[in-house]
Amino acid sequence: MTDNLQPAELVVGDEPIECRLDLAATTLGAGLTRTTLALVLDAAWLPAPHTVAGLAARLLRLGETGRFDVRARVIALRGATCASVGVTFTAFAAGEPTRALVEVAIDAASEADAGAAERGTHQLLPGEDLPGVAYAVYGDATRWRAIAEATGIDDPLGVRTGTVLVLPPPEA
Repeated sequence: MTDNLQPAELVVGDEPIECRLDLAATTLGAGLTRTTLALVLDAAWLPAPHTVAGLAARLLRLGETGRFDVRARVIALRGATCASVGVTFTAFAAGEPTRALVEVAIDAASEADAGAAERGTHQLLPGEDLPGVAYAVYGDATRWRAIAEATGIDDPLGVRTGTVLVLPPPEA
């Protein structure tokens, strides 16, 4: 796996779909502007009986069904509203797609999550700390203070795994 592909989970309905978030092709909008997530599906990551073609078809219907969740190391979206979905199959074996790039455009989050969507959120994973998240998100580990302030963290050394961090805009 390259540095640009980060493990992710896309949840449609109640079913999580293991995938990878392509950081190089993902654009995070400021405020509630459009965000485009570039997700990679690969047959090697999918449990039986799922297929890349079957999941791609299901994801194409997101435009009709609307809401979904995404969780990855650098982004967490809950109740996101799908604006459009595009699928490009990028690898095949025996005539069947084994890998696909899925681009999901998001226009807004639910009203309950609108404040978080304006800034972005990240759920702290095992082994992560504030400087590491700041570096992953902004390319600058010293931005941990801005994350702590936006999240209301008084003791940065006491932050626990699972804490949802509020990520202020890059210019803040």
